Amino acid sequence: MRNISILMVLIGAVFLSLSFQPARVIWKSVCGRLRRKWLFILNLMTFFLLGYLFFVAVLSFNLTFPLETVTGGVFLGGAVCVFIFINMSQNTFVALKKAEEDLKALNESLEQRVAERTQELKEMYEFNRTVLDSIGDPISIIDVETLNIVGANQAFLEEINLTEKQVIGKTCHEILHNRSSPCTPLGDSCALLETMSRDDHAMAEHVHCSSSGEKNHLEVFTSPIRDESGKVVKAVHIQRDITERKRSEVELRESRELLRVVVEGTSDSVYVKDLEGRYRLFNTAASRVTGKSACEVYGRDDTFLFPADEARIMMAGDRAVMDAGKTMTYEERLTSVDGEQLVFLSTKGPLYDQQGKVSGIFGVARDITELRKAELEHLDYERKILHAQKLESLGVLAGGIAHDFNNLLTVILGNMELALMRVAGDSQASASIEHAMQAGRHAANLTRQMLDYAGKGLFVLKEVDINDVVRANANFFRASVTRTINLEIVTPPVALPIKTDEGQIQQVIMNLLINSSEAIGDGYGTIVLRTGMQECDEACLNLSRLEEKPPAGRFVYVEVSDNGCGMDEETRQRIFEPFFTTKFTGRGLGMAAVLGIVRSQNGAIHVKSEVGNGSTFRVLFPECRDVEAPSEIDKAAVHVSIPTVLNGKVLVVDDEDHVRELCMQFVTHLGYEAIGVADGNQALKTLSDLGHDIALVILDLTMPVMDGVLTFQELRRIRPDVLVILSSGCNMEDVSERFINDRPAGFIQKPFQIHDMKEKIAQVISGGSDLSEAA
Repeated sequence: MRNISILMVLIGAVFLSLSFQPARVIWKSVCGRLRRKWLFILNLMTFFLLGYLFFVAVLSFNLTFPLETVTGGVFLGGAVCVFIFINMSQNTFVALKKAEEDLKALNESLEQRVAERTQELKEMYEFNRTVLDSIGDPISIIDVETLNIVGANQAFLEEINLTEKQVIGKTCHEILHNRSSPCTPLGDSCALLETMSRDDHAMAEHVHCSSSGEKNHLEVFTSPIRDESGKVVKAVHIQRDITERKRSEVELRESRELLRVVVEGTSDSVYVKDLEGRYRLFNTAASRVTGKSACEVYGRDDTFLFPADEARIMMAGDRAVMDAGKTMTYEERLTSVDGEQLVFLSTKGPLYDQQGKVSGIFGVARDITELRKAELEHLDYERKILHAQKLESLGVLAGGIAHDFNNLLTVILGNMELALMRVAGDSQASASIEHAMQAGRHAANLTRQMLDYAGKGLFVLKEVDINDVVRANANFFRASVTRTINLEIVTPPVALPIKTDEGQIQQVIMNLLINSSEAIGDGYGTIVLRTGMQECDEACLNLSRLEEKPPAGRFVYVEVSDNGCGMDEETRQRIFEPFFTTKFTGRGLGMAAVLGIVRSQNGAIHVKSEVGNGSTFRVLFPECRDVEAPSEIDKAAVHVSIPTVLNGKVLVVDDEDHVRELCMQFVTHLGYEAIGVADGNQALKTLSDLGHDIALVILDLTMPVMDGVLTFQELRRIRPDVLVILSSGCNMEDVSERFINDRPAGFIQKPFQIHDMKEKIAQVISGGSDLSEAA
């Protein structure tokens, strides 16, 4: 038993010894009330240790006591229990220590995360604060229950000029509106009240008056801030000064209105098109031209407004402007709603979008139709002025030619006439002189044709029936054309009265017939001479080849048509030019003379001709409705016998010696005594010296120093009763215009022959005055 007891004690001792080290560790690890509990365990271990000592004592004294077995068993049991308890406690304390360490690590992690989150929140607050303060619009946070301001940005504080401490906790109506009571929903437009009532964003406008009286327009936006339950507890209040925007809007409206007034008020067509040519703007002036309103035109292109050809040209012009990217100005011809052809001066330019790309085109079109008509009329007027100046220059030239050339012809023809009288018995000499005189008369005729073209020919106006002129000269007209040509004369049975010079009408018809005869040539052909009456309007008279167009009315016409070679456009344009001819050189005055005669009588000329289809010339003269008796000037053309009584001498005044000598010979041949002087001063001296011995003066119109007009006036001053015959290469009409009241007794045109002078002297002595008639 003893051995068993010893074994049990020994085993117990082993367990106790194994328990001391964990117990010591646990003792160091526990504290407080746990340490007091471990003190009980250690005491228990001591108790068991004392039991062990008691057991050793029992064994040492070799006591026979059954207690040793019990003590050994208790000791072993206690040691095992302590060992088990300590090991279990050790595991518990290890787990607890690990849990404490884990908890500590978790606490440290939580603290770190809290610190980081706190830093993040702080940074976010600073960021939000910086963002709010950087916003230029005043922003405040308002508690919707108390209407107190709980936050504000720097712009808000600067706007109201208060610090944050002075603002926080104050009501919004007190700070923003300077009022003690809140805004009312019915009386005020308050975005905050709308946000509170609708739980949504709101916007309102306010007008604030500054201390200086200046009105500021504010635009207020409010947005709700909700709690976890979704209830609106606060509101973000943003106000923006829109004074400049309002001013800009007003200015923009005014600009738009001004632009509208200008665009709609201008007489020019103003429009805007997009890239596809569709109209985006169309003013009233454009509507008047096209007959389409802006609503009808909007979104449509030019094919809706104009004929296809015009629309195509117009759209091509638009595309050229957009492709070039620059403004262009050019003329466009369009058809109006009335069908009238209009001329526009269009200015077009490209429109650009925000990226700088061409997005369309604008256009301003000014109707210059009347301007172009005025310019054409002005050009026509200038052409007429130039033509008149040309005629005036030609008249001056013709007058010079008439003066110089007719003086030469007067001397030539006069002397040949005197020579013919003296060699009357010599047939060969007479024939030669006759041929020379015929050539001289032809030269005089060329001069007269030149004067006719310039409108300065010698003519006497009277009423004649053009049919009578044609019938009386029918044989003469037939003789003027080639024998191989058939001349048909067609005249109506009614009278065709015109006021004209019969000789010039004959010349017009003769020149037209000769022109047609030459167009046919040597072959067979037909010329038709036709007369008639025609009612002519302005359009008909505008076709006249004369620059001067007579007024509309009834006209008598003479028409000459042929089936000759005809004329091309170039020939038609030049047919009436002096000396222009398609024949041999030396011709070309005939048609020019026709033009001058018709012009002088306020007529018109129509020409129709095509190469290979012949030509038709129609000359129109205004119808004469006045019935007048033949004037005294017409009677002067009748040959009269010269009176034998002329009390006095004949004074011949001419600066050309040969002309003066010839006139004196004519006067002497007619049986009068002649005195010749070279200029006006000598004429006045001779008249003063001889007095009433001078009965008649033959006075040249064109002289140096003192011309015929001034000489005549001075002669009349010396002798009011002196008879004066004026001689000139110009026609009587031009000469008569230079005498206002007192006029010479007669006029004789150079070149003249002795029988012309004989008739003129007889007319003057008998009391006739052709210059008086011409006036």
